[in-house]
Amino acid sequence: MEEPEQGSASFRWVRLPVKLPPSKPISERWFSRRRVGIVAVSALLVFYGIVHACGPPAPEPGSVTPNQLEAMSRLNDFRPTNLVPTGELMVKAQDWSEKMADDGRLSHSDITDGVTPGWTAVGENVAYATTLEEAQTALENSAPHRSNMLNPAFTEAGVGVVWRNGQYWLTQNFADH
Repeated sequence: MEEPEQGSASFRWVRLPVKLPPSKPISERWFSRRRVGIVAVSALLVFYGIVHACGPPAPEPGSVTPNQLEAMSRLNDFRPTNLVPTGELMVKAQDWSEKMADDGRLSHSDITDGVTPGWTAVGENVAYATTLEEAQTALENSAPHRSNMLNPAFTEAGVGVVWRNGQYWLTQNFADH
């Protein structure tokens, strides 16, 4: 037999004498278990498909999402000293990211709303992009936003992240108490 050319495929059929066992009737009990198993697996696959088609469930109020953790990590990686995430700033930032995503445009919040009185400095950055990395890079490349992120007066922060219509909406809130 000739060698096949490189990149081609070849095969040949070989016929062997094969004897199949005689057919046996399927018992009703076996058939019922099989049918139930098939229906159960099918239902699980449909349920799994519906859940994943609808996207991830909304986070519980007050919980921190993986996207928020990533955004906070990117922010702290950019600074010489880490900011401490606080609950009130995380909630404020998340609520504002939700509002911007709902409105479909960037805007700033009333910076003192949702921040406990007694602060000595507050700030806010907002951005949107197709990735969190792009949003962070845009803020780093903008002098006023960069100034907020590097300001040593800020010791606390909160980030909010919403994914909607192919965009991440990001809010960074800063404070010092």
